[in-house]
Amino acid sequence: MRISVVIPALNEEKTVADVVRKALCFADEVIVVDDGSTDRTAELARRAGARVVRHPRRMGVYRAFRTGFKLARGDVVITMGADGRGAHTGQAEALRQEAREDKTREASLLRAS
Repeated sequence: MRISVVIPALNEEKTVADVVRKALCFADEVIVVDDGSTDRTAELARRAGARVVRHPRRMGVYRAFRTGFKLARGDVVITMGADGRGAHTGQAEALRQEAREDKTREASLLRAS
């Protein structure tokens, strides 16, 4: 199971890089949607390993989420704030474990039939 994290961001240069690095510990991809920042949010997110898309002007958090959801390639999409609010490693690992168990049950059922 692939996990995508979508992070909307507006002028979050102080925290976004750390949040991206932490998200990459449990996610297969991190997408930061820069919603018209006037600081170095996009640059720092990209350097930290995120895929970055920029809105040319401020469009709001819901549009930022929508943009990120359209670009996400994961089976599961988790949202986080650029300030670190949202999912954490334990939650994402629990999702992965649940998916592994589901696949194991499906494989057992296929072998039994």
